Amino acid sequence: MTDPKNLQLTTLTEDEPELFGSISNLSADYVRELLTPCSLILPKEARDVELICTHLRPHLDEYLAMLLFRACLPKEQRNLPLKETVLTDAQDDPAVRESWSNAAVFGLGGVQNGGSKPLLVFDEHTPTGQKHVASSAVALVTRRLLGTSQLPKALFFILREVDLVDALGGAHPKHLANYLLRLHDLLPADPQLSPQQTTDHCLIKRAVAEGALLCLLRAANLDFPFWDEAFWRPRALSQLEAYTQISPFRQEEGFDTAYQQLMKNLAALRQPHFALKDANQTLLGFPLGKKRLFQSLLVPFMAALCPLVLGEKAGLAIMGRLWDGRLVTQMRYTIAFDCLERSLGPDPENFDGPSTIGHITFRRLKQSNDGQLAPWIIAVDQKPGLSCVRQALSSYVRKYHEDQALTLLHNQESDSVVLSRGNGIPKALWNKLVDWLLDWEGSSDQEGHPGAWHVVTNARGERADFILNGNAAHRYAKKTELNADTLSHWLTLQL
Repeated sequence: MTDPKNLQLTTLTEDEPELFGSISNLSADYVRELLTPCSLILPKEARDVELICTHLRPHLDEYLAMLLFRACLPKEQRNLPLKETVLTDAQDDPAVRESWSNAAVFGLGGVQNGGSKPLLVFDEHTPTGQKHVASSAVALVTRRLLGTSQLPKALFFILREVDLVDALGGAHPKHLANYLLRLHDLLPADPQLSPQQTTDHCLIKRAVAEGALLCLLRAANLDFPFWDEAFWRPRALSQLEAYTQISPFRQEEGFDTAYQQLMKNLAALRQPHFALKDANQTLLGFPLGKKRLFQSLLVPFMAALCPLVLGEKAGLAIMGRLWDGRLVTQMRYTIAFDCLERSLGPDPENFDGPSTIGHITFRRLKQSNDGQLAPWIIAVDQKPGLSCVRQALSSYVRKYHEDQALTLLHNQESDSVVLSRGNGIPKALWNKLVDWLLDWEGSSDQEGHPGAWHVVTNARGERADFILNGNAAHRYAKKTELNADTLSHWLTLQL
């Protein structure tokens, strides 16, 4: 194996928050270095951009798109501040109009924009009835700023995987895309926080995402076999074991159990691959074909790379946040799952009552004459400050009812609702339910006066197993009147 010492790019030693700023700047500079052979097509509006905006709780797709955009700017302009946006009104949002006036916006703004006129918008979402023109925000940035340039191998390698995850899903639980979702729970950037706390959290999360990507880019550019278990496994396990001794959450109830579960998962991990169904599928303009595509943006790989590429201090700053996000998630998941087991038990009857995670409503339909299981319906009015309730609901239904349930989760903080199906619910029945909801309460992607529901689809046009009535970033949707009893009545008529 190549000497891992050759991976070292620099050693960052500043204190926070300067350290995170240095990680972000270095990441943009390194991507620009990789782009040296490419012809850049920089829109004239880009030179007037003073702010980068994205939605609250951005995905890996947006983080990489924003990094690529910053890398294409002149060096003196790359250190742009980042703001996570909450859109409260589809047509007239004064705060958004003000902040977006000198901004490049990523991952939203293409459908509802609050009446604003950003300098640039990179948003793959489209209004109801319109065809998608791109699979992801990173694909839009690549197409607009790099055109037909042949991308450097290492950069294409990363862009393709992020685009694939955003377009088709299927990221492994250890994928950076999923760890970043947990990081948002650890470091919220909601406007309800103080402006400085919000700004700090945005900066830290961006630096963590970019630093992790930078380290894997460095390894890929040097053709270093970072996926070799002899390289990453002992380093990742040793790092996690050492970090748990200094984690700020180490005294919390359930920490040791969460740590042991994570260590067990790491010890058993084998590099996953994408389950591609369509050999004709193309992403970033290239056919995926039938060749097996392995997932490479895995946090355990990055755990081994970060200290080598950036030094121990920066490596710990990046990985500490990612480990903590994962450990806290495991602890909160356990709390929610245990609450469901205590409140409902393995064979529940109709139930309405309070619990440690919020008010729970359970409805059990009558058994069909042919002996088939009748779906359960579970609604939870989730208390503020919690996470992982949806994951706990999924596990509970999978354990006790063969994944045959519809779950309705109301988030009190964002006043949003997510309706999900277990895999035991037939897709035909789910599509019928989604169509009924759209007919009843409308689509939130409707231009002008949005309705209630946002339907998530992948690049194949397949609907996700959940549907959203607003979310943390999109708070303009009409509030749904759907509840457990309405669902029970509709489902009874179908069975």
